[in-house]
Amino acid sequence: MSQSVNLIPDQEVQEQTQKKVVKLSSLFSILVLVVTSGVSAYFIYQTTDISKQIKSEDDKITSLRSQIQSMSSMEITARNLGKKYNSIKQLIQNRPYYSLLMEEFRTRKPTEIYIRNFTVLKENKIAITGQAQTYITITTFGNNLLAKEISNGNPKLAGLFKSIILNQVDLSQAGTVDFSMTIEYDPTKLTYAE
Repeated sequence: MSQSVNLIPDQEVQEQTQKKVVKLSSLFSILVLVVTSGVSAYFIYQTTDISKQIKSEDDKITSLRSQIQSMSSMEITARNLGKKYNSIKQLIQNRPYYSLLMEEFRTRKPTEIYIRNFTVLKENKIAITGQAQTYITITTFGNNLLAKEISNGNPKLAGLFKSIILNQVDLSQAGTVDFSMTIEYDPTKLTYAE
């Protein structure tokens, strides 16, 4: 069998191995440096791109906020219009009932009572202010309103007026009596009286 004889000294072999290792490690380091630089460049590009997108979206948000702010007066107007529409709609729907209420009120009011103000309030109440010749006329008026039935009144509206609160009574210098009262009525009676 033939044997190969290595004529290169050991030190030379070590130097060659060292050179190869240094060369390979240098190539590896350069390769890692290039890859790291590429990845860094990619991340820098992505960060810059994302920053641009964020700025663009912030600009859009600012623009939309200013548009919303410019529409706030329109929103207030629309809300007020909606409230007015609902009030008018309710008034038109309840107009026949108010006519019945006014007619029954007129029937129960003595001729000696003069009504200055008649206001239909929420919660089925009426606020009135007026003038009477005497205190007894105001008492008669209150009794007429609370009476279940009254001559010339609509029998279907018996018990329409539920309670009366006399808010103020003043004797004027002319000798008449000024008064204000709140009257509570039953709206279900109005719907059945049609």
